Amino acid sequence: MTTTTGAVRYSEQTDLGYSTNPFADDFVPVAERPGYVSPEQQELKELEAQFDGMSMEEVLSKYQDGSDWIVPGLISATTTLLYGEAKLGKSWLAASLVGSLLNGTDFLGVVPEERPYSIGVFTTDDRGQKEYADRIKTVSPDTGNRVGFYALGATSPGTWDSVEKLCRGRGFNVVIIDNITQSLESGGSINDDATVSAFFSGVRKLVRAGIAVVVIGHSSDKKGQNGYKPTTPLGSSAVSAAVRWKLYMWRTRRYNLGLKASGNLDYETEYSIQSESGARFTVLSAKTDVESRTPDRAPETLDKNADVASWVVANCQGLSRNKAAEKVAEHFDGTGGKPIVSESSFKSQVSKNQAYGALLIRGGGDSWEIVSPPAA
Repeated sequence: MTTTTGAVRYSEQTDLGYSTNPFADDFVPVAERPGYVSPEQQELKELEAQFDGMSMEEVLSKYQDGSDWIVPGLISATTTLLYGEAKLGKSWLAASLVGSLLNGTDFLGVVPEERPYSIGVFTTDDRGQKEYADRIKTVSPDTGNRVGFYALGATSPGTWDSVEKLCRGRGFNVVIIDNITQSLESGGSINDDATVSAFFSGVRKLVRAGIAVVVIGHSSDKKGQNGYKPTTPLGSSAVSAAVRWKLYMWRTRRYNLGLKASGNLDYETEYSIQSESGARFTVLSAKTDVESRTPDRAPETLDKNADVASWVVANCQGLSRNKAAEKVAEHFDGTGGKPIVSESSFKSQVSKNQAYGALLIRGGGDSWEIVSPPAA
């Protein structure tokens, strides 16, 4: 501290480079100090965090791989509902998915997105953890520490906070919840909009943490007035509204399984699958509504998409999506009348099943096949 006489006041200068004493000549008001945040700015900062606010640059950086899928066309990178009547094998199909993600093999003929997977399985059934472990063991005997099995009961907001903390701590990027009916809040009903909305509010905590969630649900086994069983999820319409993608399973007349993949995109695929030993399934057929996937497109656009898809099938067998993207971008460079297809564009269209990506199916061993439109 330096004291003076007369009109000169003392400094009491600190390591900050200015004085905090209001009577000093080098005093700097609080609002003008470096790093000062006003109450209004602090409130805005808290609101931004509350609603996960991001700038355009931050959004594009966070989702730069352009992938909306874990398994393109089957398992969303956000929420997927796998539902059908009881005892059809939905849990076995979920176990098959886990094996596919762990082993990098195809799931119902489609290769998962290329990334390391760590999976949390939350089950509501008695001895459900053991049942899931036994199922997964049939397709992936050695899971290491990449799968965790947990017992889940009735949930509350506090439950979901704990689940999110657990999943973040374990590094899970995929979570399976089997099943929705038994993990609603205590006393709640699957037919109640508020109860269902509360459940999916919890699920969204996981999704916002970058975790893909597969929820197992049911459909009614009772026939309606028209003599047919409903194909919609059991309970409130809020169930369908809350998920990004749906997989509806049913028993076919030939005692195989039907599986319909649909959601808030403009197409759907219907599979006929056969249950094999353990958590294994064979795809007998797959039919995609290609026309609705490319609505109102000009002929030249359709021709371009067909050219790109055909070239991929002819030249990219055995290549992963990323490797194929490099080769496609090198070939379709705009020269010689060829269209321009960038690596990022190819990855995005294939993952989202749009444009030429809607005409391609990735099979086992990174094989590429073209989907033929239905006959007129």
